[in-house]
Amino acid sequence: RRQVGIQRTALAEAQAAWQERGAWRGLWRPGLTASIVRELLYSGCTKGLYPLARDVVTPRQQEPSLGHRALAAALTGFGGSICANGPDVVKVRLFAEPDRYSGFAAAARTILREEGASGLFRRGVSASAPRGAAIAIGEVTTYDH
Repeated sequence: RRQVGIQRTALAEAQAAWQERGAWRGLWRPGLTASIVRELLYSGCTKGLYPLARDVVTPRQQEPSLGHRALAAALTGFGGSICANGPDVVKVRLFAEPDRYSGFAAAARTILREEGASGLFRRGVSASAPRGAAIAIGEVTTYDH
């Protein structure tokens, strides 16, 4: 909330959006496309590239250890978060100001025009990339071990 200047709690903000714009336009639609694009990029990189990364960090003729698996998961989670950062920024903006943008592409174009590429790709990545690495270590490594 503090990042985008919203003073109400999340529940109060959701209730206000529902009352002002209805369930579909107020709660579901604003960030749906951005959420899907973000998840495809993050999960695609994190889970899709993990086997390749695991094989690269594991010495030949060895079974991957827990450390190798954790390193591979951290690398793919970190990279996945970087890849998904642009749609993540768009998603936050769409939820914060749903009436300002007509959709995902319009929001991305506006952010690029007004803030440049760093507005999409650098904003928030210093927090999201390490978080993505930590989540991937817990998630991907657990399923692979």
